[in-house]
Parts: sequence; C-alpha cells; structure tokens
Amino acid sequence: MAGKVGTRKRGSKWQYYFEGAKIDGKRQRIVKGGFLTKKDALEAGNAALAQYNNSGVAIIDSDVSANDFAKEYIDYCSKLLKWSTYESYKGVLNAHFLKELGQYKLCKINYNAAENLIISMKESGLSHSTIRKNLNVIRNMFKYAIQRGIVKANPFENIKIPDNIENRGNPNYAYNDDQIARFYETYKDDILGTIFMLGYHAGLRLSESLALTWNDVNFERKTLRIDKQLIKRQGSFYFSMPKYNSVRTITIDDTMVEYLKELKKQKENTTDVKRYNVNIDRRIFEGDNFSFVVSKPDTTLVSNKYIHQRLDTFKNAGYPVFRTHDLRHTHCTKLISSGLSPKYVQERLGHKNIQTTMNIYHHLTDDTKLTEDARLNDLF
Repeated sequence: MAGKVGTRKRGSKWQYYFEGAKIDGKRQRIVKGGFLTKKDALEAGNAALAQYNNSGVAIIDSDVSANDFAKEYIDYCSKLLKWSTYESYKGVLNAHFLKELGQYKLCKINYNAAENLIISMKESGLSHSTIRKNLNVIRNMFKYAIQRGIVKANPFENIKIPDNIENRGNPNYAYNDDQIARFYETYKDDILGTIFMLGYHAGLRLSESLALTWNDVNFERKTLRIDKQLIKRQGSFYFSMPKYNSVRTITIDDTMVEYLKELKKQKENTTDVKRYNVNIDRRIFEGDNFSFVVSKPDTTLVSNKYIHQRLDTFKNAGYPVFRTHDLRHTHCTKLISSGLSPKYVQERLGHKNIQTTMNIYHHLTDDTKLTEDARLNDLF
C-alpha cells in the first residue's frame, strides 16, 4: 500500500506526490501539479492516494453528484443500447430521478430517499407498470455505479412498489367483428388500411409494419419475415432489431396474401418508385435494393409519428379510430380463442416470454368460465 502524501511548491503552483509500487525493482513516485494552494494539492493527493490503494477504483465516499453521474451513465448508455432504449433511459432519469435526487451526492442516496422517489412517482399519477419500468432503469444505473466503485450498495434493489397504485395505463383491448368490419371499411383506401391489415391479420407491432420491405414478403410460401423495426432519430431513418430481438418468420392467411399482392401492383404503378439501401450503421438511404410495404403515396418512408397524426386526422373528422397495439392484441386473442397453442402464439407475435401470452389466455378462460357459470341455473 502506498504511504503518505507530500506537497511542494513549484513556481507559483503546488503539487502533490506519494510513493507508488516498485516497477522492475525501482520505486515509482506519483506526482501531479497545477494546484493554486497547498490545501488544494493535499486534498487532491489524499483522494488520489485512496484511489491508488483501491486498485484504481474511485473511493466510495465520492463527491460525485447524482446529477453528474446520471449524465455520465446516460452517455455510457448511448454507446451500448438501441437508440429507442437509450432515449427511454434518458427520459426516465431526466424526468424523475434527477428532478428529485439530482442535487445529492450519489453515495449518500439511501433506501428512504429511494422509497420517497417511488411515492412521488405514484402521487404524480404514473401507472404501476410505468413505475416498474422507471425503477428498473434506476436500478441498472446504480449497478453500474457499484461496478465503478462509486457506491457500495444499490438503494433501489429491494424497493417495493405499493400495491395500492392504480394502473392508469391504457389496458389492452380486443376489437369485436363489427368494429373490425367498420375499421376496414373506413381505412381500406388509406395508408392506415395497410397498418390495419398487418396489425389485425399478422399481429405486427407498428414499428415492425413500417420496417417491412417487399423483400420480406414471400408470396409463394405465404410468409412474412420480421427481422427489424423502423426508427427515426435526428431526421434520419434507421433499422434496428425488433423488440426483444424477436426475429421470426410467420405464415399469413390468404386474405392477407391477396391484399399484399394488390398493394404491390398499385405501388409498382406509381411514377418513380422510391427504393433504398442500408449502410453499416443501419441508416437507410436512397438506393436500389428494396422498397417499403407501408409508404406514402409517393412511396417514401413513413414514421410512427406520421401514422399517429394520420389517425388523429380521422379522429377529428369523427371516424372510428383504432389503436395500433390493440389490433395486435385482437390478433393474439383470436388465435388463442380458436384453440391454437400459447407457445405457437408466443413465437408468432414475438412475445418476450410465454407469460405474456398466457396472461391473455387466462383472461379468455376467465371470460369463458363466467359464460359457463351463467348457464348453471338452466341446467338444474
């Protein structure tokens, strides 16, 4: 272990020094200067000595603020995570963690402070699922802080979300046949008609529908290849992996096949069909490799925002409006209620785990039980 810190003045500035480990039999001296006062040099030297004696890891009782460390962690995430995940992490930390705890030293944040943050989220009206997602982001940041030697423990590790939080998020909803018929009639001649068909007949997520190219459609085998999603950042379009890396090839029904065949004919008759390539960082640019299934009338790319704005236009005009994720949920519900196995449905929809699918299955069996229970009086 290195010994005591010394100080000395060099010109108008001060420097600290201490003896380090021997290298090739020769003892090394660690020196750093440029300090205005002897006190500044001594404080910096003591901190450097503590870090040196801890194998280069910063001392636990660090002065780093939660604000500064969170910003460092956000920058770290930008290099490792998908853009959409990075944006989500940044939003959580900026909107919640930094607002409540940013001014404190990171190493001084304890269980009580963590619990108060969760209560604050609850009182702001966030749903149980949103708080859970926010909590996971903050936990991950503290895990990184432990790895860096900034803190000893994760104050958010054993935090429980109060059971009495009402889930205010939009619940999944399965459309009935009458609603589906009205949606189709409303949107069949619009770009939203394609979004409707891919959501209802194939169960695709919106970002997966927007990423679908004609190269992904196999008319002979009646399949769609889902191996990417479309994102837009800083004015450019990119491909990224599907949510949960759920790459899959799915079979489509005859109605969907015929719809896509007719759609392709229409787009091929468009003057100057736009085609694209993708570069090494998966940014999309004009080229000659592929064109998109979902595109504007001039066959240019479409963002999530454009689709939602288009839906708002119809809503403001008084038309019945679907929620894109509910089309996917409706597709899932129809498959399970028809007797297809939950495992098949999980793989088709790219659910992260079988439990997501089983939750829908249990919901359906509960509904069936209520119907059967109501018939008991007719039997006896």
